[in-house]
Amino acid sequence: MEISYKIIKTAVSTVIDRKESQIDRVIHKPFNDRILLSSPIEIVSKISEKAEPNEQDTLVESFLDSIQSKNLLGQIDNEMQKNLPNRRYEAIKNFNMEKDWVSILESIYILIRLLKPNLIVETGVGEIGMSSSYILAAMMDNDKGHLYSIDPDKFYEIYGYHVGSGIPGELRVRQTIVRDISQTSLEALFKKIGKIDFFLHDGDHRFKTKLFEYETAYKYLNDRGVIMSDDTWDSAFDLFVQKYKISGYSVKYGINDFFSYAYIHK
Repeated sequence: MEISYKIIKTAVSTVIDRKESQIDRVIHKPFNDRILLSSPIEIVSKISEKAEPNEQDTLVESFLDSIQSKNLLGQIDNEMQKNLPNRRYEAIKNFNMEKDWVSILESIYILIRLLKPNLIVETGVGEIGMSSSYILAAMMDNDKGHLYSIDPDKFYEIYGYHVGSGIPGELRVRQTIVRDISQTSLEALFKKIGKIDFFLHDGDHRFKTKLFEYETAYKYLNDRGVIMSDDTWDSAFDLFVQKYKISGYSVKYGINDFFSYAYIHK
């Protein structure tokens, strides 16, 4: 009975969160003057302060060759088959494998290879753990860094398995998962680990949660750090970069979805 109650409570809260996010998209429209990138990889030229254009192109090409040679998507798919019930695997095996989304993940990989961060915090791992996998792969190739991931792990309550089902096993040594919501655990984590270099939001997409996460991460971000966010379909990211006078960049993917980057100079 207790398990059934947990499942119902988790499912209902998930539906409510998604409905609130949809309402936020209507009420809090994104700014019309946000800076749009032609492609995710263009962000490299926006934050590369020292590299010449030809050098940037060479680095990007070498990093892309590196990640593609690993067949990371194939590794993720193998992990999903191993860790998920067959019916669930068949239902989500193509989820987030779209070309546009993979290009965004590649841009994250390239930024980490280029800037060599020591500490990264992300909110939202998801069933597969796509962003986690690309972050961890970049850290492994840099031989540097640790990822802290915050996720309430709702999938365990509903489906009986944990988040990050597609993260390759050899990459997990650089990841610590905090199974909680960001509202209660994000600042506590920062106080524990200290200043960070990268932050990625990809969890609770409600307007108020995103603003909270951006501003909390900003307080603990090292100079020349990066804040990234998926699903910037409302004005939370725009308000954040405007308030702190930060250069923010967004790339559109899919029909109405945006992924955004901010390079911080304090």
